[in-house]
Amino acid sequence: MDRALSGGERGSAETHSTTPPPPHGLDSPRLRSLLQGELSPRALAFWAHRSHGHELPLTARLAELDDAYDLTEYGDSTLAELDTEVTAEARRPAAGS
Repeated sequence: MDRALSGGERGSAETHSTTPPPPHGLDSPRLRSLLQGELSPRALAFWAHRSHGHELPLTARLAELDDAYDLTEYGDSTLAELDTEVTAEARRPAAGS
């Protein structure tokens, strides 16, 4: 079942009414899961790429990073560097920037 629909991610109606949706098109429960260590950076990048492709400006960088994961043996980036960059991208909207 999708984490966004699981009972632990729903919250109360009060929580939903006081917490605005993220302005960037990313799924807030997925961001929380990543930042809490429950979802890997690669999984977030894959989801963003599959769900939004390269078209949505605020998730385009995550789509690029998902592509970069597939090219690590040929590129200059390591898995750890990509994980760090995906996490930084996830923190940007979470911080309100």
